[in-house]
Amino acid sequence: RVATVQDTPEPVRFQLCAIGATPKVNLETTEVNFDRLLLKQVATNFVKVSNVCAVPVRWRLVPPPEPGIPTPFAIDPPSLEGTVGVAEEKNIAFTFRAMEAATHKFNMKLQIGDIEGLRDLVDTQDLPVSAEAFSVDVVPEFPNGGTGLAYGDIRVGLSVEQQFQVTNNGKYAVNYEVKVRRKAIRDILEIDLDGTGGGQPMATLEPGQKKTVKVKCAPAKEMQCPEPSRRGGRGDELELLVYEAKTGEPVQLDLPPITLSFRAMFNSFSVTPPRGLNFAPVKVGDCGAHEFELYNDGMFKFDWFLFDPARPCSEGGARKPEKGELAIGPFTVRPAEGVLNPKESKKVEVKFVATEDQLYDCKMGIQVDGMPDGVSKSRMNATADVDQTAQNFFIMATGGNRDAGAGFREYLLTAQSCTPGIDTENVQAIFEEQFVAHNLDDAIATAGRIDIRAYSEEDRAFSFGPVVVNASAADASAIGAGGGGGGAGGSLDAAKFRITNPKA
Repeated sequence: RVATVQDTPEPVRFQLCAIGATPKVNLETTEVNFDRLLLKQVATNFVKVSNVCAVPVRWRLVPPPEPGIPTPFAIDPPSLEGTVGVAEEKNIAFTFRAMEAATHKFNMKLQIGDIEGLRDLVDTQDLPVSAEAFSVDVVPEFPNGGTGLAYGDIRVGLSVEQQFQVTNNGKYAVNYEVKVRRKAIRDILEIDLDGTGGGQPMATLEPGQKKTVKVKCAPAKEMQCPEPSRRGGRGDELELLVYEAKTGEPVQLDLPPITLSFRAMFNSFSVTPPRGLNFAPVKVGDCGAHEFELYNDGMFKFDWFLFDPARPCSEGGARKPEKGELAIGPFTVRPAEGVLNPKESKKVEVKFVATEDQLYDCKMGIQVDGMPDGVSKSRMNATADVDQTAQNFFIMATGGNRDAGAGFREYLLTAQSCTPGIDTENVQAIFEEQFVAHNLDDAIATAGRIDIRAYSEEDRAFSFGPVVVNASAADASAIGAGGGGGGAGGSLDAAKFRITNPKA
């Protein structure tokens, strides 16, 4: 360029420089994809706009034709336009709220131009937007259309299994688990989430799939659920928790808690007579027989058998009888084993054969599984908090042994075999109603009179004292009732001696 100035002979020359630029921007992403989103959740994606030209740029997003941008979407800035300076970056926020299950797809156009408005904005590229709002539909199904697991009565030490099914009616896979609220219940439950026995803490349920959840209950002590002492008496012990498989997000399905009901009890029995059998003296060569009754007063059927505690098996436990009978010393017990249903009884016969002069005291064991003192050592450790007073009361009421580790109830069999005979040595016992002295003179001196009855150890003779000869019955009665002092009773009077068997 050349410029002249009036009255100045020399022209002025200066340089002019200009840069021609076209508005241009770059987008960090070519689409806005929210993928899938659980109902009642909100997600925001950002689109970064970068000015890569030498002039400021004006941008605008053109919404799709009617009905326009779907209601669950919001874009910031709401005006859908703005400016971005040279080398500047700005974020456009797309927010999606999953209000109801639906799939959304629409397209927006990005227009740019100069900020002076020298030219109209021109389309540069399409910006597709997609999102899906989905729901999780997982339904538990319980036996008989119930809302929980009912085990009924369980014998302590046994394991009882109940199961329910879980169905995924939704469109996508989910993960699920079963939580136990209380530790006391958690300790006695074993949960298999998919019926494979794997014991995994969480399982996956594909769309349309149904799986069986198995729950084993093995109480280690007497207990009840729901507990009567708990307020409301509800058994809401389990909870089914569901998670979205892809993100691990917990799903609020408003499922009611899973109820649990059971009553755990030990076996119980009684014996009549409660302590044992006493055969009293039995003549050598003879035999005696008595019975006792075993009664199942519990709620469960049980097997029982009798055994000799002095002859355990090689493993150290009780030895079962052979051929249905048990021999303990001179006693034979039949039957020695059997099965008792609840409220049933069984009479057991015990025979004693007297073979020689001897007193017998034999202990017999009564074994019934599932008793408070018959659980395994591991179970005993788990039930260390059982009320000891209640155990002592049980032992006293049933006549059982106090050894809680014995695992059985002791029953005493007592008998005596003896040879018949008469005691001739204990003269004090034989003549307990008369005088016993070294001789008659000593007896008369001790009594101070002669009309006494006495036994003389020196003469080995019994003296009736003075007796009236040929006295009538009336005279004898008069003499006996009169001043004779009971010593003279006449020919009809009699003395009483005690005859005993020294072996009895």
